[in-house]
Amino acid sequence: MMKHMKLLKYYSTNLIPTNSIMRDKNRIKPILEKIEKLWILDPDLRFGQLVMNIIKPEQSNVEVYYMEDDNLFDKIEKFKE
Repeated sequence: MMKHMKLLKYYSTNLIPTNSIMRDKNRIKPILEKIEKLWILDPDLRFGQLVMNIIKPEQSNVEVYYMEDDNLFDKIEKFKE
Protein backbone atom coordinates (compact mmCIF):
# COMPACT_ATOMS: atom_id res chain seq x y z
CA MET A 1 0.00 0.00 0.00
CA MET A 2 2.85 2.38 0.77
CA LYS A 3 4.15 2.03 -2.79
CA HIS A 4 0.71 2.87 -4.15
CA MET A 5 0.33 5.79 -1.76
CA LYS A 6 3.69 7.18 -2.87
CA LEU A 7 2.63 6.90 -6.52
CA LEU A 8 -0.68 8.59 -5.77
CA LYS A 9 1.11 11.36 -3.89
CA TYR A 10 3.55 11.79 -6.79
CA TYR A 11 0.78 12.02 -9.33
CA SER A 12 -1.34 14.33 -7.22
CA THR A 13 1.54 16.70 -6.52
CA ASN A 14 3.23 16.61 -9.92
CA LEU A 15 0.55 16.01 -12.52
CA ILE A 16 -2.61 17.65 -11.19
CA PRO A 17 -2.74 21.44 -11.36
CA THR A 18 -2.92 22.97 -7.91
CA ASN A 19 -6.05 24.94 -8.81
CA SER A 20 -7.95 21.82 -9.87
CA ILE A 21 -11.12 20.73 -8.12
CA MET A 22 -11.31 17.21 -6.72
CA ARG A 23 -13.69 14.82 -8.43
CA ASP A 24 -17.05 14.25 -6.81
CA LYS A 25 -16.98 10.96 -4.90
CA ASN A 26 -20.71 10.58 -5.52
CA ARG A 27 -19.93 9.58 -9.12
CA ILE A 28 -18.52 6.22 -7.99
CA LYS A 29 -21.67 4.39 -6.91
CA PRO A 30 -23.72 5.13 -10.07
CA ILE A 31 -20.83 3.99 -12.28
CA LEU A 32 -20.39 0.76 -10.33
CA GLU A 33 -24.16 0.14 -10.43
CA LYS A 34 -24.19 0.53 -14.23
CA ILE A 35 -21.24 -1.84 -14.55
CA GLU A 36 -23.00 -4.35 -12.29
CA LYS A 37 -26.18 -4.25 -14.43
CA LEU A 38 -24.19 -4.79 -17.62
CA TRP A 39 -22.11 -7.57 -16.11
CA ILE A 40 -25.17 -9.43 -14.84
CA LEU A 41 -26.46 -9.50 -18.43
CA ASP A 42 -23.30 -11.36 -19.50
CA PRO A 43 -21.75 -12.97 -16.41
CA ASP A 44 -19.32 -15.08 -18.44
CA LEU A 45 -17.30 -11.97 -19.22
CA ARG A 46 -14.31 -11.30 -17.03
CA PHE A 47 -14.24 -7.83 -15.49
CA GLY A 48 -11.33 -6.78 -17.70
CA GLN A 49 -13.21 -7.92 -20.79
CA LEU A 50 -16.26 -5.93 -19.75
CA VAL A 51 -14.28 -2.75 -19.14
CA MET A 52 -12.30 -3.08 -22.36
CA ASN A 53 -15.50 -3.72 -24.32
CA ILE A 54 -17.07 -0.60 -22.80
CA ILE A 55 -14.06 1.65 -23.40
CA LYS A 56 -13.01 0.23 -26.77
CA PRO A 57 -9.46 1.58 -26.56
CA GLU A 58 -7.46 2.12 -29.75
CA GLN A 59 -4.83 -0.25 -28.38
CA SER A 60 -6.04 -3.27 -26.46
CA ASN A 61 -4.37 -4.47 -23.30
CA VAL A 62 -4.25 -8.26 -23.26
CA GLU A 63 -3.14 -8.34 -19.63
CA VAL A 64 -6.31 -6.55 -18.57
CA TYR A 65 -8.58 -8.30 -21.07
CA TYR A 66 -7.55 -11.83 -20.13
CA MET A 67 -7.02 -11.34 -16.39
CA GLU A 68 -9.13 -13.79 -14.41
CA ASP A 69 -11.41 -12.19 -11.84
CA ASP A 70 -9.84 -14.09 -8.94
CA ASN A 71 -6.44 -12.70 -9.97
CA LEU A 72 -7.92 -9.20 -10.11
CA PHE A 73 -9.44 -9.74 -6.67
CA ASP A 74 -6.01 -10.71 -5.30
CA LYS A 75 -4.46 -7.60 -6.85
CA ILE A 76 -7.17 -5.43 -5.29
CA GLU A 77 -6.49 -7.02 -1.90
CA LYS A 78 -2.75 -6.39 -2.26
CA PHE A 79 -3.33 -2.81 -3.46
CA LYS A 80 -5.21 -1.88 -0.31
CA GLU A 81 -2.49 -3.29 1.97
